[in-house]
Amino acid sequence: MKALYSNIVSRFPFLRATYFWTALIVAGIPLKLILFSEVAGDFMYFLDPWIRYIKTHGYFSSLKDPFYN
Repeated sequence: MKALYSNIVSRFPFLRATYFWTALIVAGIPLKLILFSEVAGDFMYFLDPWIRYIKTHGYFSSLKDPFYN
């Protein structure tokens, strides 16, 4: 079986990279699902207040106020 695999990969070297990227994506999906609920500190202190201000004061009408820097 290993000889067959080696023969196929030697004929088509792009398969080695395909297996690598597939394995990387498959391993990354559970990691992303585990870390999905994490919120970064810079979002909480810098972006979240802006987003809350824009939502509470109206999307386009909030741009008349100098809440941004």
